[in-house]
Amino acid sequence: MVGTRIESEGTVTVKVDPIRKITLANILRVGSYDLSTEGKFVIHKIEFIHGGNAMIGYSKTGKLMRFEPNSLTNSVDGNHIILDDVD
Repeated sequence: MVGTRIESEGTVTVKVDPIRKITLANILRVGSYDLSTEGKFVIHKIEFIHGGNAMIGYSKTGKLMRFEPNSLTNSVDGNHIILDDVD
């Protein structure tokens, strides 16, 4: 089930079917990338050249636990999210 909710302060919450894949539209727009382990989670932090960023956290078994894109465009194609930096 897919749904969108916009809060009064402008926060947008999107509910999508279980995410199976997250990809980057253009790897050349990545300014920095950091991979770390925090407790039981593996955290990917991506900073894009135009200021957008994303934090993606997985459990050590590979289950997506956290997905926080900021100032990015996100295309959703079924269970696939494509991240791109905003020009």
